[in-house]
Amino acid sequence: MLLGLVLVAAGLVTTAGSATAEPTGPGMNIRPPGHGDVWLGALAPPPGSGTGELLWCIQGRMMPPNASSVVVASSAVDDPVLAAAVAAHQHVETVEMRAALSYLVHTRHQIPGTMVGGDAAEAARLISQGTPDAIKDLAASVISGAAANAGPYAGASPVVQTGDSRTGRVDGVALLSAAGTPQAGKPFTLTLEGPAVWDETGTNELRGTTGAQALSFGWTATGNGLVTYRASFGDLGRVTLTRMVFSGAVQEVLTYGNRAAIDPREVTSPPAEFEVVRDFQPEITTRVASTFVAKGDPMVDIVTAAAAAGDQWATVGGAPVALVARGTLYGPYASQPAESATVPDGAPVVGSETLTFAGPSTQHSPGTLSATGSGYYTWVWEFDKEAQAPDVRPYVRASFAHPFGQVVETSIVPFAFQVRTEVADTVVEKGDRFVDRVTAEPVAGDLWLHHADGSPVELSATGTLYGPFVAQPAESAVAPADAPVVTTETLVFSGPGTLDSPGETVATSSGYYTWVWEIRSAEQPVRSQPYITGDFVDTFGLVAETHVVPFQPEAVTERADRVVDDGTPLVDHVTASVVEGDLWLEARGAGPVEVMFEGTAYGPFLRPSEEGGQIPAGAPVAGTERLTFSAPGTQTTAGEVLATGPGFYTWVWRVVVDDQPVDLQDYVADDWSDDFMIPIETSTVLHQVEHLSVAREYNVVPGGRAFDTIRITGMAPDHGEFEGLAEWVPDVRTATVRAYGPVVEVPSGAEVPEGTPVLWEGTVEARNGVFHVGYDDDHPVSPTEPGHYVFVYSVEGDDRVEAYTSRFDDVLERFYVPGLPEVELPLQVVTQATPTAVVGEPFGDTALVTGTVPDGAYLVFEAFGPQDPDEVPVCEAAFFTSERVEVPGPGYYASGDTTVDRPGAVYWVESLYSSGDELLHRGECGIPSETTLVTEAPDEPVVEEAADVLVDLPGPVPSEEVPTPDPAPAGVLAATGAGVAALILGAALLLIGVLAALAARRRGGPTS
Repeated sequence: MLLGLVLVAAGLVTTAGSATAEPTGPGMNIRPPGHGDVWLGALAPPPGSGTGELLWCIQGRMMPPNASSVVVASSAVDDPVLAAAVAAHQHVETVEMRAALSYLVHTRHQIPGTMVGGDAAEAARLISQGTPDAIKDLAASVISGAAANAGPYAGASPVVQTGDSRTGRVDGVALLSAAGTPQAGKPFTLTLEGPAVWDETGTNELRGTTGAQALSFGWTATGNGLVTYRASFGDLGRVTLTRMVFSGAVQEVLTYGNRAAIDPREVTSPPAEFEVVRDFQPEITTRVASTFVAKGDPMVDIVTAAAAAGDQWATVGGAPVALVARGTLYGPYASQPAESATVPDGAPVVGSETLTFAGPSTQHSPGTLSATGSGYYTWVWEFDKEAQAPDVRPYVRASFAHPFGQVVETSIVPFAFQVRTEVADTVVEKGDRFVDRVTAEPVAGDLWLHHADGSPVELSATGTLYGPFVAQPAESAVAPADAPVVTTETLVFSGPGTLDSPGETVATSSGYYTWVWEIRSAEQPVRSQPYITGDFVDTFGLVAETHVVPFQPEAVTERADRVVDDGTPLVDHVTASVVEGDLWLEARGAGPVEVMFEGTAYGPFLRPSEEGGQIPAGAPVAGTERLTFSAPGTQTTAGEVLATGPGFYTWVWRVVVDDQPVDLQDYVADDWSDDFMIPIETSTVLHQVEHLSVAREYNVVPGGRAFDTIRITGMAPDHGEFEGLAEWVPDVRTATVRAYGPVVEVPSGAEVPEGTPVLWEGTVEARNGVFHVGYDDDHPVSPTEPGHYVFVYSVEGDDRVEAYTSRFDDVLERFYVPGLPEVELPLQVVTQATPTAVVGEPFGDTALVTGTVPDGAYLVFEAFGPQDPDEVPVCEAAFFTSERVEVPGPGYYASGDTTVDRPGAVYWVESLYSSGDELLHRGECGIPSETTLVTEAPDEPVVEEAADVLVDLPGPVPSEEVPTPDPAPAGVLAATGAGVAALILGAALLLIGVLAALAARRRGGPTS
C-alpha cells in the first residue's frame, strides 16, 4: 500500500483500459535515461494470439500487438524459474506485482529493438536503471520464491519396505520440483504389477493427490514372485514460456499460454522391483568358533538360522515357527576335505548335536564333541523338513543342508611331532662333510596335516653344529654359552620321514663336533604355525649326535748332538704336536689319546744324502726307539741306540695308525712320517786319523836333507771326494806337513810351542795312504842350523774326519843337526810306545837317547798293567822288565816285545843307568807316548794297505820305502846311518861353523 502511494505520487501509476493488445491492468511507465516511456506491466492478448494468457513485452519502446496482429511464429523459452514466477503471480492485479513481473521479463529476455540502436543488453541495463528500486526489490523476492517450486519436475524415487516379504510399504510417494520441494495437489496413479495388492484398495491400483509431504502406502503379498511398483504424476506447471512473433512492426512478447509440446504435462517415478513370498526357505550359515582347537577341547560351531534371501521366517499366531537343526561332525582328515553338496560315503563321524531355532538367530553348538587326535574336522548342519513338527512343515518350503567340507565349517586340531637324530658317520675325515640324519613324524594317533590348499604343512628344523671340542662334550639341556658354533643348517619336512642335513660344511680340523636340532613352533613359517603344537630341542652332547674328526699327530725332531763319539748313544729330541688347526683329542670315556711314535736310526752311511721322503732300500738300521705322547710336548729318547762306527746316522720318526691301540685308532687321522736324512736329524761319527810316520834318519848334517815317510789310515775310504751337502761341509782336500826347528831342547809335549820356528812346510792329500816327504829337489827339507827338528802332520777336521795333528814330541818324527863336537849336549831320553795293540799281539817301547851319553850307560824298560784306561795310572808292579839294553851313545833303543791276555792300558817306564848303576833318567808313569791301549781282537780284522803316495812334493821317489826301525832284539838301534863317528864329525863341523860365524861378526860381515 505504501509502495503504491509512492508510485502514484511520482506520477508513474496508470491503468490501461484498451481491449486490444495494449497495456492492460495495473502497471507503470518508466523512463530509461535518454529515452521515452517504457511500460512495465502486462499486455492484453490480441484476438489472433490464440491464448487467453497475458502477454509480456521483451522489446522496449516498440508498439504493442494490435487487434490486427497475427502470430507468425512462436518458440519455447527455457526459463523454469520465470515460468514458475509468472504462473504464481501474473493474476495478482497490483501495480507493483505487474511492474515486477514485467521488469523480470525485460531484464532476463530483452531482445534487440529500437532502443540504443538495437543493443538488447544495453537496453535491459537502461530499463533496469530507470526502474524504481522498490520494483526491483520485489522482483528479486518473487524470483527467489519461485525457484523453490520451479521445474523441471520429477516423481520421487520410491523406497519399498519389504518387511518379512509378506507385507510392506512403499514410502516416498511425491512430485518434486527441481529444488526437491514436494508439489502438493497434483494427481497421481500408483500400480503394483505382480502378486501383491494395495492395502487401501485391495487392488493393484491406487489414485490420489500429492501433498506437501511425501506419502506412504502399504501392500500385502498374494503369492511368491517379483512385484514392480510404478507411479505417474499429472497437471505439471510449465518449465518454459512461449515467445510470440506477430505480423507488422510490433514488438515480440512472452506468454504463459500456448504451451509448447516440449514442455511436459506428466511425469513418472522410477519403477521399483521387489520379491514377495508367502512360505519361506529356512537356511543355515555356520562357522566354527575356533579354526584351531587343541586336542581334547570342545569342538564348538556357531550356527545362524535364517530365512533364505527374500523370504521371511514364518510366524504362526504371532510367534515364529520353531525348527530343529542337526549338526554332524566328520573327521579327522589329514587335509581340508573337498567341498561337496553331499557327505561322501564312508566319511568318519565323530558325533552329532541339535539346536532349536524359534526364528532367525545365532547359537553355539553344545560342545559335547571333542577330538582325540590331530586333523581336520568339518561340520554339516541341516533342516530336515520331514523331521519338523507336523504343524510347522507347511511353512517350510524344502529341507536344507549346507555343503560338506566348507572351510568356515572346519576346525583343525594341530599335530604334535617327535624327532630322532643321529650322525650319518661317527668318524668324519678331514675334507668330508658333516652330515646328520633327522627323522620327524607325528606322535602316535596324530596325522601330518596339510594346508587348506592341499599343500603339506612344512616343518623347519634348525640344526646347529658345535665344535670342535677336545673331548666328548657332557650332555646338557642347553648348549653352553661359550660353545663354539661351526655352522647352522636347515631341513624342511613336508611330511613324516628321514632327511640328511645338506652337508654344507667340510671338516677342516680335528675334534668332537656335536649337533643340536630344534623345531620351535613360534619360528616356523607363519602359515605352518597354527598346524603344529609343541617344540622339540635336542639334548646337547649326545654321543649319537657327535662326530669325531681324527687329529693328525706330527713331530719336529732334532738330534741331541751333531757329532757323536763312536760307541756312544744316538740321542734324539722329539717334539710331538698336531697339524695346524687340530686338537689333541681325548678318547671317549678315557683320558687323552696316547700316540706311539716310532723312531728308527739309520746308519752308518759313508756320506749324507739329499733329504727325501723315501728311505733307500737296504739302508742299515742302527736301532729303533719308541716314545708315547698323550699331549703335545717334547721327549728325549732313552739312548738305547748306539753308534757302531764312523759315518752318518739319521733318525726317521713315524706314526702308523695300525700300530696304535685298536680302541684309539679312530682318533688318529693318518700315518705320518718325517723325511729321511733331515740335516737336523742327522749326526756324524767322525773318522779318526791313524798316523804312523818315521823320519829316515835322526842325525842330519848342516846343509844336508831330511826325509819323512807318513802312513795315514782311519779316514773314510773316499775322503777327499765329498763335495758337501746342506749343512755338511765338503771334505778337506789336503793335509799340511811342517818341519819345526831348530830348537835347543829335545821336543817335548804333544802341542807345538808357540813361536817354534818352521823350517819347511808342504801339503799332501788328505786321504789314507803313504806319503814321502823331502824327496822333491825343488823343495827339499834342508836344515842349516844345529838343533832338534820334528816333522808334524796336520789335517783340519771336517764333517767326516776329526781334526788331527801329530805329536810335537813324536820320537819317530825327529831329526837332529849336531853342532861343534866340543859342545856337550844334555842327556835326554824320549820314548814312544806302540800306541795300540790287540790281545795276544806283541808290542813294545822305543827310546831315543840324545845328548852326551856316559860310557857304560844302559836302559831298562818296564811295563805295568793292563789297567782300566779311565782310572789313574799305577806303575808299581811291572809285569814285564826288559833285559839290560846297552846305550853306547845317542840313538834309538828298543825294549823288546811283550804280550798281554786281556785288554786295557799298559804303561811303560824307561830307566837310564850309568855304568855304576846310578839312575841318570827315569820316565814318567802314564804319559800318552808311553801308553799302549790293548783291545780285543776284532771278529774279522780289516787290513788297510796304504799306497806310497807323494803329494805336492815333486822330485825323485826313493826306490824303496825307508825302513822303520826294527824294535827287536833289544839293543842299539841304527843311529841314523853314520853312528858315533858321524856324530863326532858333525859336532866338529858344528864347532867350526860357530867359530867362523864369530870371526865374521867381529869383522862386521854377514853371519849366514
